[in-house]
Amino acid sequence: MIKKIGFIASDEKLKDIVVHLFRKEVEQGEIIIDILDPDNMKAQGKMLENRGASAIIARSGGYRHTVGTVNVPVINLKISTLDILYAIKKAGKYKKDIVIVISDLEYFSYDDWKDVIHEKVIIEKFEDKDSIECIINKYKEIGDKVVVVGGGIPCMYAENLGIDNVSIGASNESICDIFEHAKQLVDSLYEQNYRNEVLNMILDGVHDAVIAIDRNGKIILYNERAQELLKKSSTNVMDKNIEEVCPELTFMMDVLKSGVNQYNEIKNLPEIVITANTSVLNIDGQTHGVLCSFQDITKLQNLRKKDKI
Repeated sequence: MIKKIGFIASDEKLKDIVVHLFRKEVEQGEIIIDILDPDNMKAQGKMLENRGASAIIARSGGYRHTVGTVNVPVINLKISTLDILYAIKKAGKYKKDIVIVISDLEYFSYDDWKDVIHEKVIIEKFEDKDSIECIINKYKEIGDKVVVVGGGIPCMYAENLGIDNVSIGASNESICDIFEHAKQLVDSLYEQNYRNEVLNMILDGVHDAVIAIDRNGKIILYNERAQELLKKSSTNVMDKNIEEVCPELTFMMDVLKSGVNQYNEIKNLPEIVITANTSVLNIDGQTHGVLCSFQDITKLQNLRKKDKI
């Protein structure tokens, strides 16, 4: 299986740098690159995920509009102070006032560098695409007196208005570092998913029903035997509060609150009788949840009742 990393480049230039640094990975489909589209930002991350990306790297507005819209990790290729200073140096050649347009996710302190920056610098911060357009439009009437320094979208809007602009790039080192981080993250997630799959296969093969909840009472493990005995699909109970979807198992919450394990406890559920072992999940002295394994002893209990008659 190819472990793919998606990359939303802020402009063509950044895309070209990534292709140059990772030509082999790009050609083999291990790195999928898309250029930030202002009209389709919210969907670009999902499109990369649908193309098989296990993690997505994005910058500034691309990062903001991808986080929370996909089910894979999103990594921010941050705009560093050095990136901005280098762009300011390039913009200085225009001999104009410099307007730095960056996301409110980025940090740049002009006061720390004003002694070495000779040009007048104005810093504008945006929250979304619409605010970028409003910021750039503010300088429409004096476009010949300013140069815009920013990411792909601010520079595109400036270009459309005929305003000089300089894109904030990223150093080869920071690009290599972020991709190395993404690769390690993808490898770690793959290993974790593999181990979870093996664990699920083992748990589904055991005779006991096995259920686990986290410290908030949310069901995090529910094997096939549990589905059979409780007659409830994992789809309907996983990631839900046990008191809401399996009220017959609220004794697990009692163990969670008390911190006292229960062994070989006979429990009368609505349709079956079980014998249960319920233990606190304790890691480094901290309670992280409760694990319960149980067997159906309904027939055994019925036989005992007959013997007593």
